[in-house]
Amino acid sequence: MGGEGHRAVCRPADRAAAVGSGSMVAEDPAGGEDQPVADLCQGQERRGHPQPHTWSPLWPDARSVVTSLANQGDPEPLRDFIARAHPDDACQRAALNYSAYWVGEIPYRQPDDSFMPATIDDWRGIRLLRHLVERLDADHPFIDLNTHNLWALLTARRGLVHDHPATGQALANRAVAVLDSDQISAQSRQELTSIVYTLRTEGITGTGTGR
Repeated sequence: MGGEGHRAVCRPADRAAAVGSGSMVAEDPAGGEDQPVADLCQGQERRGHPQPHTWSPLWPDARSVVTSLANQGDPEPLRDFIARAHPDDACQRAALNYSAYWVGEIPYRQPDDSFMPATIDDWRGIRLLRHLVERLDADHPFIDLNTHNLWALLTARRGLVHDHPATGQALANRAVAVLDSDQISAQSRQELTSIVYTLRTEGITGTGTGR
């Protein structure tokens, strides 16, 4: 998924197929597939360019690189991306809009990536919530990304869990189970703890089943 204005954004089904096959990686202008994440998402430091402090058209390419690496068993670049590549609201919106478009919550086709950091109010998030909750599993290669996106979604859409109580209950159960594991980052543990606390204040507690 590139940031070039003439390149159409993948349809949700196409993107899901690409991710499922592990083929969704950024295209390096120099011809390789492993352009350093720092170069992609933080600016071209090695060329003397200042680091941007907001969303860039290279952001989705960097995300694709690190998710591909995580899918191959290396979670650290993805964890670094989550920690460093969401410095402001524009990046957080990009993460949510990207995911919402991927699962079909934003139903209309986008011609390019410029919609990602925009404020889009015509999707609620229940489909994305279910998608993320179903993948809240400590053994999932994207567990840290799914956790962060859940945290960001629930922060942006207050009360969303009450739109579908069964999903809210499943989230509580799965979050507690993941917190019992040692396969998540410190940031994910902090965000999941925050989610569980918020759910409990709203009367939703886990049963300990992990389902």
